[in-house]
Amino acid sequence: MGKPQPLPSFTGEARAAVPGSEDRNGAVDIVRFLGALAIVWFHERMPYHFIAYSALPVFMGFLVYFALVTRERTSNTRIRAERLLVPWLAWSLIFGVLKIADAAQSNAPLASEFEVWMLLTGPKIHLWFLPAAFFAGWGLCALAPYFARSSRFWLLLTLYFLAQTGMCYVLTHYTFPYPFYQWLFVSPACLLGVAMWAAGGSRVRLILVLAAAALSYEVTAAFVWWHGSMHGLIAAAACTLALLTPLRSNQVTSTLAGISLGIYLAHPFVHAVLLRLPSPEPGTLSFTLAVAVISILLVLLLKRVPLARQIV
Repeated sequence: MGKPQPLPSFTGEARAAVPGSEDRNGAVDIVRFLGALAIVWFHERMPYHFIAYSALPVFMGFLVYFALVTRERTSNTRIRAERLLVPWLAWSLIFGVLKIADAAQSNAPLASEFEVWMLLTGPKIHLWFLPAAFFAGWGLCALAPYFARSSRFWLLLTLYFLAQTGMCYVLTHYTFPYPFYQWLFVSPACLLGVAMWAAGGSRVRLILVLAAAALSYEVTAAFVWWHGSMHGLIAAAACTLALLTPLRSNQVTSTLAGISLGIYLAHPFVHAVLLRLPSPEPGTLSFTLAVAVISILLVLLLKRVPLARQIV
C-alpha cells in the first residue's frame, strides 16, 4: 500500500489532544458534544432513543485513540486519571449522598437505594463509563509498543471486525447484568480506537477501518445479530469521518468539547431535580430540552468555579 500519507497537521499526534490548541480538530470537538446530547436523548427515552446509544462507543473510541496518541507524555496517565477518575469519585459521592437523602425522606431502608453492581460503577449506572475508559486506555497504552509496527494494522483491523461482529452475536443471544453488558457493548470501540491510531494518519487506512465496520454491519444484519450492529457502524463512521474531514478548532468548538463530559455526568442530577419541580412532563420533548439546556448552563457555571471545574 505504500507509506501512509499524513492527515493535515492539526490532527497530528503532537497536538491532537492538547486542550486549547489552535491546531486541535474541531470536528472531533463537535462529535463529542453531539454525543453528550445524544446520551441525554437516550436517557430521556425520546423517539429512536436506542440509536443515540451509539455515542458511548464514539466516546470510547476517541478516548482510546487519544490515550494512544499522547501515550509518550510522562504525565499522560496522571492527566487521564484526573480527567476520568476524579470526576468519577466526586459524582459517586454526590449521587451516593442523594440516594441516602432519598431513603431518609421516604423512610425506606438504606439498602434499598444501593445494589451490588454499584461496587463496580458507582451509585449511578452512567458512572460506569469513567473507570472503564481509564483502565481501557491504561491497558491499551501498555500494549501499544506491540501494535506500533505498520504491518500490525491488518491484525488490528481483523481483530476489530471480529470483536464488533462477536459482540453483536453475544449480546443478541445472551443477557448480562450491569455493568458487564456495558463493558461488552463498548469493547469493540476500544479496538476501533487502536485501529484508528495504528492507521498512522493514512486516509486510506482510516477508510479501511470504516469499511471493516460496514462489513461487520452487513454480516450481523444478515444473521439478524441486531444488538449493537447499527451502533458499531455509526460509531466508526462518526470517529473516522471526524478524523478524515478535520476542522480547525475555535473557541466555540473547544468550549463545546470541554463541557461534553460534564453534560454526561450532570444530566441525571438535573433530571432528578426537574422531577421534583413543576416542570414539563417527563418523556416529552420540552422536558428533554430543559434537561439538556440546564445541564449545559450548570456545567458552564461549574467551569468557572476553581474546585468544581475538576469534576466536569
